[in-house]
Amino acid sequence: MTRVLSGREEILRVERRFYTDSFSSVNKTLSTLEQKFKSLHARELIGESRMMHYRFELLRIRCMICHTAMQRDKAAIIVSQLKELAIATKEPLHHAHLSREEYRLRSDIELQSDDDRILREALETFMLCGEMLHAFRCALTLAQHAQKKDKYAQCLYYLQKAEEIRRLLSSEPFLEAQYQLANGNYHIAIQDFDKAEECLQAAIELSVDEQNWRTELVARSNIASIHLMRVEKKPQQALEILLECMELAKKKKAFHDLSRILVMCGSAQTNMGNYGEALAFFHQAEKLYKKYPFPLHEATLHYKLARLFMSMNASSSRNAKIEHHFRQAHIMTQEHGFLQLRIWVLRHWGLWLRSRKKWDRAFALLQESYETQQVIIGKDAQKNIKELEVHYVASLHQKENELLKQENHILGKETRDLRYQLLERTSSIMKELNRYGEVRSTIMEILEQHGTKAKVLKEVSALLMPLSVTQLDKDIFFSEFNQTYPGFYNQLEYLIPDVTIKEKHICCLIRCGFSTYHIATFLDISTRTVETHRLHIRKKAGLSSSDTIDRLLSSI
Repeated sequence: MTRVLSGREEILRVERRFYTDSFSSVNKTLSTLEQKFKSLHARELIGESRMMHYRFELLRIRCMICHTAMQRDKAAIIVSQLKELAIATKEPLHHAHLSREEYRLRSDIELQSDDDRILREALETFMLCGEMLHAFRCALTLAQHAQKKDKYAQCLYYLQKAEEIRRLLSSEPFLEAQYQLANGNYHIAIQDFDKAEECLQAAIELSVDEQNWRTELVARSNIASIHLMRVEKKPQQALEILLECMELAKKKKAFHDLSRILVMCGSAQTNMGNYGEALAFFHQAEKLYKKYPFPLHEATLHYKLARLFMSMNASSSRNAKIEHHFRQAHIMTQEHGFLQLRIWVLRHWGLWLRSRKKWDRAFALLQESYETQQVIIGKDAQKNIKELEVHYVASLHQKENELLKQENHILGKETRDLRYQLLERTSSIMKELNRYGEVRSTIMEILEQHGTKAKVLKEVSALLMPLSVTQLDKDIFFSEFNQTYPGFYNQLEYLIPDVTIKEKHICCLIRCGFSTYHIATFLDISTRTVETHRLHIRKKAGLSSSDTIDRLLSSI
């Protein structure tokens, strides 16, 4: 014979279905149950006090569904109805439930200074009334609240409190999975990713056994976030997990989780360099926020969009978008008190401005980020953020060094090309000089053989002189030399302070590999004069007998 369930047991069974069934199915069952209680009340089978208690519990479950489905307006209406019932019944338990639901509705928008006290009082009420299941959930809410405020010692304390309560409810389903999920989130916050993944995997296995899609969805998406947060990111693996989560969230109409998953998908695509796909996911999330406002996730979206445009090639339009999204994220984090996200926004906004050499604004934003850090009590958060900043800045420096190496390689190649061009030009000049010398000698020999007078020979020789190297050719040569070796003259004057202009020219030709004969021909002087200049250069440079001028000049 099947035992008839009490009203309280029926409500508890429906509440458990929140984790296993679709929201529409649970809402339908709630409506059926509400009609049943109204009928029993009309027949006077249950009293007014019990009816108000049942109605309060049914509204509380509806509020949970509205919150998860991002139906904030409906949730706000239900919270006001819960408040009216709590005032009417004057039951401490109802006031404890009301405090928790009001916090859950408000905490996505802002955190208040007395939230800790309100939630602690609710936890104490649940414990005194023997409502251990609700005490467990309230302890997890307190742990989540402490994590939002970066109070990690408090977070760990309430997690331990929740674990103590869970042991008293060992036969109650879903609690172990929820505890492992909360524990995994705590370890993500303190950057202990290995332990976090271990806890989340345990939550998934327990959720699969209990057909608890709600906890499984959040745990899987959080594992994907770990893949994106590690130093060695795994965006492809993260995206595969997130796409599966996205389909489940759409099917169950869990818009609260769907919006977060869409932003994470965009972040994964950004890491893979698929900027168009990333932008498509971000736009989907943006449409969702217009329909279901959610300030924390919306601020995260603006931050991710700014990072996306930073990853793309710089342009004036993209710079304007980066500035816009950073500003929007900053305004929202400042307005709603999301300190942790605000620090990241300020930090990356400042680093971006620094890369654009806008030093004053960059310094102001980075200074504000450190001042915001001082507000946060959690030392672990400061330590982890600073470590990540060091890693980020180091990666920037590495990229800058790689770019400098590439630029130096290109400049070195251009320098070598210029030198080759100079040497080729010099070689062609020397060939012309040699050809001219042969022609001039041949002409003079022919004239002498024919007995030409000395006066005529002198005039012919004077007429042939313009065929030699002109001053323009010399000026072009020394100009090209100066472009190839721009610091040569300065260093030469440093090594030989009293060097003359003529000696500088000879040093240039020696540096290019000219022999004494070629130097004499090029400058139209005798070889003996060149040797004299070389001797003077040696003395002025203070060279020993074992040193050579060529070795000295090649070192410049």
